[in-house]
Amino acid sequence: MSMSKPLEGLKIVDLSQAWAGPIGSMLLGDFGAEVLKIEPPGTGDHVRAWTPPGCHGESPHFLAANRNKKSVTLNLKTQEGKEIFLRLAREADVLLENFRPGVMKKMGLHYEALRPMNPRLIYCSVSGFGQSGPSRDDAAYDLIIQGMSGAMSVTGEEGGKPLKPGLAQADIMGALAGTIAILTALLGRARTGEGCYIDLSMLDVQIVAMGHQIVNYFLSGNIAKPLGTGHPILTPYETFATKTFPINIAAVTPAHWADLCSLLGLSRITEDPHFRNIEVRNKNKKELLPLLEEALQGKPAEEWLPLLKGKGIPCGPINDVSMIVKEPQLLHRHMIIDVENPKVGQVKIPGIPIRVSGMSAEDQVTRPPLLGEHNEEIFCDRLGYCREELKKFREKGII
Repeated sequence: MSMSKPLEGLKIVDLSQAWAGPIGSMLLGDFGAEVLKIEPPGTGDHVRAWTPPGCHGESPHFLAANRNKKSVTLNLKTQEGKEIFLRLAREADVLLENFRPGVMKKMGLHYEALRPMNPRLIYCSVSGFGQSGPSRDDAAYDLIIQGMSGAMSVTGEEGGKPLKPGLAQADIMGALAGTIAILTALLGRARTGEGCYIDLSMLDVQIVAMGHQIVNYFLSGNIAKPLGTGHPILTPYETFATKTFPINIAAVTPAHWADLCSLLGLSRITEDPHFRNIEVRNKNKKELLPLLEEALQGKPAEEWLPLLKGKGIPCGPINDVSMIVKEPQLLHRHMIIDVENPKVGQVKIPGIPIRVSGMSAEDQVTRPPLLGEHNEEIFCDRLGYCREELKKFREKGII
């Protein structure tokens, strides 16, 4: 029998949209918190409208970031909408929002306004640049943060133009940091009984990710540049072509280096003074890498990977999306799951990435909600409004 989820009973009021927020609240929902996703009437979270061709009018962005949530619609620009919101906030354990700094204060819904009526409230604001500083009011998307943080300056081919990773890295890392901050604040509240305000900057989080490049600069004066899939210190630690598809190899210990050379028929170079240890290999990588790649192109990746793994050498394929969803390890871990969608039927979405003993990997995953799907449950059954009042709220554009 699976245990109760660790966050059961926790109430999250989630005003966040896109990914810098919703990914984090989704994880809280995975572990049992009730996540009440509050969306503007009519449009909802703006990523609901991001519907690429071939997706049957559905938004992959929304479906990937909003399982285990309830959706209610509420117009916070109206006085009645604010009053309803305050009733929800009064009972909440956590409020999460990612508006531009100042927006919640303009509506009178900032932390200082809510704290007197709910001193236990943990109020988390995720923004591009934080709640203070010269960039505070600037508009921010993942692309902007990745550029400002330096992430794009170290991404791409050597000598090439700056590139953004294909992932919404700054958004996702910001959301994860927000989750960590909320859980930390909950531990603090358990000790003190008091809530707190969390000011989380996506740019700040990216600076942590740039850590060793920043420290290297202060120590040596060296400015990190793109190295493709290579590493500034470790060699070989990169992508290599094979007869079929490219693979990654990280043979950085002396034993792994010797075993790799043996497998490739290059044992002779292990004693070459140009390649004897990792320091000289890194200096002479332009000479070394073509030797390794020429040998690797003699066989298909399907043959190389078992041979490399057999020697314990870290390696793996370069999977595209069609390969990821068939990857045996991910299937074994239930990282691709099926949920029902009322509009298009069964939809596959990413699974729960964190395992807690006693919880099933497929335990109680609810599908991403339709816009306003839980209005009656929350407004009538919980807050006590009658159906007739809800009808008037709809007519007035409040919900």
